[in-house]
Amino acid sequence: MHSTEELSIIKTDCCTVALLSSTIHSIPPACRGKPILKPHFSSFEGDSESVSSVAKKKAKVKKSREPLNYGECLMFEHHQRIRSKLQKCFEEVIKFPDSNPVFSTSTTTTANPSTDKGVTATCDKQESSREIKDQIFKFSSLDLASICDVNKLVLYSSVTDGRLLLKDAVVKCDDVFGRIVENHFNDTVVLEAMQCRFHIPCRSSFLLSDISKLDPLLDYCSQEAVTFDIVLLDPPWDNRSLKRLKKKTRYSSLSLFDISAIPLPSLLSDDAIVIVWVTNRRSLVERVRDFSFPKWNVEFITEWQWLKVALNKEMVFELDSIHRKPYETLVVGRYRQKGSLGGKALSPPVLHSRFDIPANLVICSVPTSIHSQKPHIGPVIKHCLMDKTKHKDLKCLELFARNLYPGWMSWGNEVLKFQQMQYTH
Repeated sequence: MHSTEELSIIKTDCCTVALLSSTIHSIPPACRGKPILKPHFSSFEGDSESVSSVAKKKAKVKKSREPLNYGECLMFEHHQRIRSKLQKCFEEVIKFPDSNPVFSTSTTTTANPSTDKGVTATCDKQESSREIKDQIFKFSSLDLASICDVNKLVLYSSVTDGRLLLKDAVVKCDDVFGRIVENHFNDTVVLEAMQCRFHIPCRSSFLLSDISKLDPLLDYCSQEAVTFDIVLLDPPWDNRSLKRLKKKTRYSSLSLFDISAIPLPSLLSDDAIVIVWVTNRRSLVERVRDFSFPKWNVEFITEWQWLKVALNKEMVFELDSIHRKPYETLVVGRYRQKGSLGGKALSPPVLHSRFDIPANLVICSVPTSIHSQKPHIGPVIKHCLMDKTKHKDLKCLELFARNLYPGWMSWGNEVLKFQQMQYTH
């Protein structure tokens, strides 16, 4: 067993369990969504307080439910294949004491994804509640996606635009759209832009742009001869939960064809690892595996699961729930620079790879109340995707990012969404 403050690795007979600490994403409760305290169902008879009205309505619909359609059948069959593995993983996880960082709620100094050091996860006591509300309103009114949509009308020139290198502890610049912004310091830099203050983590860089404005990233990789060893994608897939969101929190989705059109091979080093977050729709998983991956010349290797557990050590949904599952899927593949996949994903194993990729990995953590927010799996990648050549400076890229992390390049039209100081300080 491997264990650190932010990650614990458990080896079982059926899989590897990566237990991510919930304190990695701990933040002031007045400024950001809290970790999920209880599951979205009741595991005790008569405990009506933990059963939402939505769950009750779904229970009534379930009685008169029609036979499963094709997509639901695929999902059910896959669920049956991985159910015992997830159950065993969960049984291992709940053996951890309540004092473990994964389930601890008493930690006041927590690891901040924007820095390499701990930060105090409490708001300034001298700050009034009105000032906090004003800050939150100011942040929520900053619609980065819409601003990026407007900025894509501005013509890009690699000669005139170039890059922005942050050279001071505090940098003021509103011209951050469509440019590679880099922090080469070993400390966090404060970026003042759009009348807001953002924390830019040490040794991180980002591109804030629309999907149609990827040229700065492509030019940067071409001019600097940069390619990435690890690429993580969290695409805005269209799904039913998106339609249930309030209008002000809803985001634009992209089709499989739009996402597959990203020129990923131009960004990848040979033998690079590509990890894609997907919904639990098996048809989507299959299309990523059989359409997107071959288009990028990426061969399918395996699937991982993210098992979501509440702070009270229960799954956030019942494992066998028809409507919603307590886990999500990651599709993992390896880029091959030479040769062609011929439109189909090749079958593992592949010999002489730089990386040992665990075939059965379950990432377990406590989710937050923010819609679609994923855990940062950087610690998992660092430990589980050990580079056999012992290179410590693997280049990592996240596409469709909403956070920045030390040592990572990030791109997205909301890449600074959770970097504002109200979120990270």
